Amino acid sequence: MSYLTSSVTRRNLLRFAASLGLTVGFHQLLTPKTRAQNQPIGELKRPDRYPEVIDLEVLESRLKIGDRVADAIAVNGTVPGPIIRLKEGQIATLNVSNRLNTDTSIHWHGIILPAQMDGVPGISFNGIKPGQTFRYRFPVQQSGTYWYHSHSGLQEQQGHFGALIIDPLEAEPFSYDRDYLIMLSDWTDTDPHRILSNLKKSSTYYNNQRRTIGNFGEDLDWAQMRMDPTDIADVTGATYTYLLNGMPPESNWTALFKPGEKVRLRFINASAMTFFDIQIPGLKMTIVQADGQNVQPVTVDEFRIAIAETYDVIVEPERPGPYTIFAETMDRSGYARATLATQPGAIAAIPPRRTRPLRTMADMGMMHDEMREGETGRGGDGEMGRGGDGETGGRGDGEKSSIKQHSGHDAHSKPQTSQPSDSSMPDGHNMSHGSEGHSMPDGHNMSHGSEGHSMPDGHNMNHGSEGHSMPDGHNMNHGSEGHSMPDGHNMNHGSEGHSMPDGHNMNHGSEGHSMPDGHNMNHGSEGEPHGSDTHGAGNAAVPMMVRNRLHEPGIGLENTLEHRVLVYTDLRSLVPRNDNLTVERELELHLTGNMERYMWSFDGKKYSESPIVTLYYGERVRLTFVNDTMMEHPMHLHGMWMEVDNGAGAYKPRKHVLNVKPAEKCSVEVSVDAPGNWAFHCHLLYHMDAGMMRAVRVVDRAAGGAV
Repeated sequence: MSYLTSSVTRRNLLRFAASLGLTVGFHQLLTPKTRAQNQPIGELKRPDRYPEVIDLEVLESRLKIGDRVADAIAVNGTVPGPIIRLKEGQIATLNVSNRLNTDTSIHWHGIILPAQMDGVPGISFNGIKPGQTFRYRFPVQQSGTYWYHSHSGLQEQQGHFGALIIDPLEAEPFSYDRDYLIMLSDWTDTDPHRILSNLKKSSTYYNNQRRTIGNFGEDLDWAQMRMDPTDIADVTGATYTYLLNGMPPESNWTALFKPGEKVRLRFINASAMTFFDIQIPGLKMTIVQADGQNVQPVTVDEFRIAIAETYDVIVEPERPGPYTIFAETMDRSGYARATLATQPGAIAAIPPRRTRPLRTMADMGMMHDEMREGETGRGGDGEMGRGGDGETGGRGDGEKSSIKQHSGHDAHSKPQTSQPSDSSMPDGHNMSHGSEGHSMPDGHNMSHGSEGHSMPDGHNMNHGSEGHSMPDGHNMNHGSEGHSMPDGHNMNHGSEGHSMPDGHNMNHGSEGHSMPDGHNMNHGSEGEPHGSDTHGAGNAAVPMMVRNRLHEPGIGLENTLEHRVLVYTDLRSLVPRNDNLTVERELELHLTGNMERYMWSFDGKKYSESPIVTLYYGERVRLTFVNDTMMEHPMHLHGMWMEVDNGAGAYKPRKHVLNVKPAEKCSVEVSVDAPGNWAFHCHLLYHMDAGMMRAVRVVDRAAGGAV
């Protein structure tokens, strides 16, 4: 049976409100609001046996965080819900009983299962009515750290989520002595529907970090793009309390260890809207799993975890500590924390708080901003952050097609690549893609022709054989001779590679970039013009240039020799996969938005207006994301793995969530092996509810399109 429809709004699909005549009868089955408990989470122990049937009850509750009590949705009486532990190879049976007075659901995030068990109302099933019990039953085909949450309305924000841990059949490729869950979330005592309503009235409603004094010229640029450089998070610490395992920072959740032990920490970002930057001052963290999948170990000082991602790390404290597990929000408006200690009650210091980061014009692909002096990689008050190297990811063979219905292309047609002769820019800046060059602010010229690119102060950039002339006489040559850099450092974009500190090699040619620990990175070309926008009112502004940013740590973070931050190009699958699979089609998806109206969409169309994306069972497709907005978007595809095109070749990491940065163009490859109807959306809850969601239907091509 097919439950997929796109003729009504998503909200109607998700709520399934009971009729007035039935409500009275169903109320007899419902329980009154009870006081929810914070889920007590201690050291994880692998069970001797795994239950054949698990019963879960979803009910309205009242939850106390600090000195404030608010409505919550609990699972089995706790927030977060109970930890579900399964074994790879078993048949999982989970009975979910709805004790709410509205419909509910549970989605098993990142789990490969039959479509009708995926738990998305209106797409894969009808939802769970008040008073009803739905039986989820599916084979467990994987292992690792995952989670579950409601896919109905905004229930996830109210506490309807929990951890899902699947133990492997075979021994894991890493060892550890202790095992802990670190589940991060954002909590508010404000009704989430009111939050969404306020955001629609003003996208900066919860932004208490706006600048009072700024640069007049920069502020004009931002005003024309209807954005604010402090737009890092839609909802901030002024509204949210950030929880770790259901506890606020002052509760100091503690994990115990003995010096010399290896401690596994399973990080899950179960937030509705919050990115966290994770560090444990005094300890290195070795990433061993990403989104439940084994990766080649990479040791870092810090990593950013997007909404719905999971990372498993190993730490080895040699000293008694204590150590602070510090999860700072990306916008620096708050944090969650815990302590690693040898005894209960120990408290470690909170690391110094960092200044809030600021968006830059480079985050919108505005090259004239990148040319300004005094920029740094971090960004923040009093400084402007550089965007990056401006490169796009590798491409393979196969037909390229567009799902941008607004452009007049169907799912099999090639997208338009022609550019207008002149692109109008803010403040009358002009960018010409012809041989005459690009006119830039203050009369600076940028030419993509054979004569090179004229830069500020007369600096020249030549993409031809003569190289690129840079400030202070530094030369950049994209040909075989390499790039002359300050202090005699050489960058070669040809076959010889780039000389880097400590012998690290960067090769911008066909072999990719050799990175620390042998990681390879293929940047491909150096960015590309976005082209004219045809997304309508659903897209307020588009970047001038888009580029691959998988090698960047993200706004507010900076990679240095003393402080290594995880980037997506660090991730490599532990085992190789078949890299000879032919990509048959490329689907280009623009992530679009209008901040003034709080409209979020794909290709300028919200969910209720969007056509269904059709994939064919057995094909290999490349999904290319083009982020036209100033916000990060953690993209989640249900039912199938996304293999990130990060230059790792046969070792592409598998992810169920990929965070796409502003003005970024990046790709994933998908083996379409799951028939049925699936959801595909941004995992920022309010973005998804506002329309940033698509339905995907996997059909049998040979059977004439039958599911």
